[in-house]
Amino acid sequence: MATIFVAFITIGAIGPIIAATTPSLWDAARFGILSSTFSITASTTVNWDVGYTTLSNPWLTILGGSIFIPSPPQAGTDQGVALTALSAWANATCDFTFAPWAIDLATDTTHGTIWIYTGGVYCINGAASIWTAGITLSGAGTYIFRINGALTTVDNSIVTLNGASACDVFWLPIAATTLGATTTFIGTVIDDAGITVGNKTSWIGRALAYAQTVTTDTATITNLCGGTAGTGTLHVIKTVIGGTAIASGFNLYVNYNWSVIWSGVGTGWLGTLYSLTAGTYTVSEDTNSSYTQSLSANCLNVTLLSGDDKTCTITNTYIIPPWGGGWGTTLTKDNCPDWDYSNSYYDGKCWIVPVVITGSVVIGSIVTGSVVTGSVVIAQPTIGTVVVVTPSFPKTWLSPEWKNVPRTIIILAGLFIVVFTPLVIVRKKGRI
Repeated sequence: MATIFVAFITIGAIGPIIAATTPSLWDAARFGILSSTFSITASTTVNWDVGYTTLSNPWLTILGGSIFIPSPPQAGTDQGVALTALSAWANATCDFTFAPWAIDLATDTTHGTIWIYTGGVYCINGAASIWTAGITLSGAGTYIFRINGALTTVDNSIVTLNGASACDVFWLPIAATTLGATTTFIGTVIDDAGITVGNKTSWIGRALAYAQTVTTDTATITNLCGGTAGTGTLHVIKTVIGGTAIASGFNLYVNYNWSVIWSGVGTGWLGTLYSLTAGTYTVSEDTNSSYTQSLSANCLNVTLLSGDDKTCTITNTYIIPPWGGGWGTTLTKDNCPDWDYSNSYYDGKCWIVPVVITGSVVIGSIVTGSVVTGSVVIAQPTIGTVVVVTPSFPKTWLSPEWKNVPRTIIILAGLFIVVFTPLVIVRKKGRI
């Protein structure tokens, strides 16, 4: 009976050991700093992305990343999911629980060898600190420090890696985190009470406090893990109806919080694929006064979740001028004589007077007095050339379009021979 009792005590003391695992941080993974307010008291350098809603002082240098204003809601959600996973019993029970008071991890010997920690879950029922002696994280595995209080380091304290990875180290205090001056720190801190980083601190990891304040002095924070944020695909298709414009004639923009993050020209039915971090986006374009714009539902404030594939279609339709002339429409011929030399037989303009060429190439439809400002293309003209338009052509079998070309008609042996004057080439537009 005694033997059975001893065996029971031994089993109870060991308990079921579940190896700690490193969860995915999804969108939060790429941030070196994630906060609501980012307060900088001296120059700070962050390697990787930074997210904040309010910035105090502009002394920020970003290397290899981007600034997100405000912090993406998806990143905040993913920070919370990761915190729950790291805190849950399902991730791992406590491999070691410290005595119920404040613990200095650098001097504690109850967990094992002084200042040396191996992979596992360490539960601290109070505040935790790291004094100048520092600690070493030794060996591969996930390191989780669940702290029922604040986390602090004193000036000049050091966290050292010996076979461990900074990407697998997590600090989870329920009160504020404060790193002393000239601290060398390792790992991801997820702290809903805020984080303060001391002067000349070097930190390899992440400061995640989405709804709180992160305060830094002269410090460098490097997120070597980066991480693959949850991504979705936005398929942007450009459709143009009518007129002479084409899809590639429109500049399109993908905006995040009204900041342009992608741009390019429109693409027809094949569209353009954008791989975007999970979040909410808006697609916009440069306006064209000759076209109306119609946006599908997935163009304005479209929310992409990880794995989503959504399509935004922007359709531009040509605005038919008051006189007609739109593509695919039925036009009414104007009342000009057959010798009308205006831009079109359907433009409501009559040009039947001598004109003076004022440029090497003249294209358009506006006539001011006798000076052409549009409608005719002259082949190698001489500026100042006077082109005389005879206001009465003989009635021939030629169509009105051909009647718009100066020519000489010679009757020879009973045949009509039409000689066209090469000086003027008329380009008609909008005819049906």
